[in-house]
Amino acid sequence: MKILSLISGEFDSPVASYLMIKQGHEVEFVHFDSQPFNNEMPVVKTKKSILALKKYVLSRKPKKITLLVVPHDKIIAEFMKKCNLKDIYILWRRAMMRCAGKIAKGRMDAIMTGDSLGQVASQTLDNMYTINKSVPIPIIRPLVGMNKTDIIKLSKIIGTHDIAILPSVCCSVSPKHPTTHSNLKLIEAEEAKINIDELEDESLSRKEIILL
Repeated sequence: MKILSLISGEFDSPVASYLMIKQGHEVEFVHFDSQPFNNEMPVVKTKKSILALKKYVLSRKPKKITLLVVPHDKIIAEFMKKCNLKDIYILWRRAMMRCAGKIAKGRMDAIMTGDSLGQVASQTLDNMYTINKSVPIPIIRPLVGMNKTDIIKLSKIIGTHDIAILPSVCCSVSPKHPTTHSNLKLIEAEEAKINIDELEDESLSRKEIILL
C-alpha cells in the first residue's frame, strides 16, 4: 500500500510512520509549514525525523524518501481574519487533508496521521469525523488507541525522541477554548467565508520537493 504521511518533528507522526513502514508499506511524507506563525524548527525537526526513519525502509537498495513541504501561511492568515478562531484547528486540519488528498490522488492509497483519540482538541471523536469528511481518500491513524506514554517509549526505540524534544516556537495560532465537539455543517459554513479551494491550490503551487 502507498501511504502519504502528514508528518511533523514531534512524537506522534514519526511513530505512526514507523509502524506503517515496518509493515512494508511505501510511505511518502508531507509537512505543512506554518511559518511565520512559528519558526523554522518544525521543518528542521521533520527532516531529522525522516532521516531517523530511513533505516527502517524495507529495501536492500539505497532509497530516497520524498518529503513535500507545503506552505500554509496564507490559509492560516485567512482563517484568522475571517473565521471563528475557536474552529481554527479543525479548519486547518481539513485544509491539510484536502491538500494531501490532491497530492495523493491517483497514486496513493491512503493518507496517514499521528492522531491519538482524545489527545488534543482536534483529536476528539467528533472532530475526527468532521476532518474525515474533508476527503474521499481513507485516513489511517495507527496511533488512535495508544496513549502518550507508549508513543514516547516507542519514539525512544526508533530514534526520534531526541528530535521531538528539540526546542521550537509553538504555533501562535492557539485559541483559548478550541472546539472539541464540532458540527460538520457549521464548519463547512466557516470554510465558505473564504476561497478555500483557491488558497489550497496556491499553497500546493509553492510546495518544495525534498529527497532525503
